[in-house]
Amino acid sequence: MLEMKGLKPQPMLTIIVPTFNEEASISSVLSGLLSRYRGHAEIIVVNDGSTDRTAEIVSGTKDVLLISHKRNFGYGAAIKTGIIEASCDLVCFFDADGQHDPDDILRLYQVLEDSDMVVGSRGKAAFRNVIRAPGRLILYLLANCLVETHIADLNSGLRLLRRDVIMRYLHLLPDGFSASTTTTMIFMSRKYSVKYIDIVPKLRKGKSKVKQWKDGPTTIMLILRILLLFNPMRFFFPLSAFFTLLGGTYGAYKMYIHGGMPGLSVGSLLVIFIGLLSFLIGLVCDQISALRLEKQEDPASFSRYKREDL
Repeated sequence: MLEMKGLKPQPMLTIIVPTFNEEASISSVLSGLLSRYRGHAEIIVVNDGSTDRTAEIVSGTKDVLLISHKRNFGYGAAIKTGIIEASCDLVCFFDADGQHDPDDILRLYQVLEDSDMVVGSRGKAAFRNVIRAPGRLILYLLANCLVETHIADLNSGLRLLRRDVIMRYLHLLPDGFSASTTTTMIFMSRKYSVKYIDIVPKLRKGKSKVKQWKDGPTTIMLILRILLLFNPMRFFFPLSAFFTLLGGTYGAYKMYIHGGMPGLSVGSLLVIFIGLLSFLIGLVCDQISALRLEKQEDPASFSRYKREDL
C-alpha cells in the first residue's frame, strides 16, 4: 500500500468519481483507489443514471459513498453533485474509465502547496485520437489565446482543487463534458494559481461518451462565454480594432484607385462604424461583468494574489 506521507489520519481530500455505464472498469478503479487511500480520502462515486451494473457494483463496495442521479444528466452534473456532497477542503476529479493511475493523486497533493489547482497533463497523449486531434487542437489554441496564458492540458479529467474556490463558480459549470474545460478557463481567467504535472494515461476501458460534433461546438461556446463573463474586452477590443483598421484601409484604397476622391466610401464607413460599435458594446459588457463578479467573489478571495513565503 502506498503511504500517504504528509497526510493526517482523517480524510484530507475527497475523490469524486463520475460514472455512466462503467461496469467494465469501475470495480478495478475503486479497488486501486481503496488500496492506496482508504482512511486517507473520502471517495464519492456519482452514478449518473447508469443503465448497466455500475450502481450495483459500487453499492457492494465498502468505504465508498454512492450517489445516484435519477437519470443521465451529464459528466458536469455528476462533478457538481460530488463537489456539493464533499466534506473535505480539497476535491479530486478522477475518471472511472481506467485511464488514470491512482498513484498520481498523491503526486497532485504533494505539489499543491499554496496553489488553487493542480492538473494532470497528458501531453501528446491528449491528442492521440486521430479523429479528435484537430478539434482538440483548435480548442487548445483558442483557449491559450483568450486567457493569454499557456494551458498545458485544457480538459484533463484528473485534477485536484480547492473546494471553496470552485464553489464560487459552481453555477457556471455546464452539465456536459465541458465541465473540465470550463474549470480550467475559470481558474486561468481569474488568475488563480494553477500547476501542472505530467501523467501517462492508460487506454480507457469501453467507449468514450464524448460526441465530437455535438460537444466540440458546445465547448467553443463555453470558452467564449467564460471569456465574455470575466474579461469581455479581451474579445471585443481585437474585434473592434480589426474592423476599424479594415474599414480605414479599405477606404484609403478606394480613395487611391479613384484618384483621391473626397472622403471615405460608404462601405468603409460602415465597416469602421461596426468596429466602433463593437468597442462600445465591449465597454458595456465590461461594466456588467464587473457587477456580476462583485456578487461572485468576496474580498477574502483576493488573497490568491498574495505570496505566503514573504
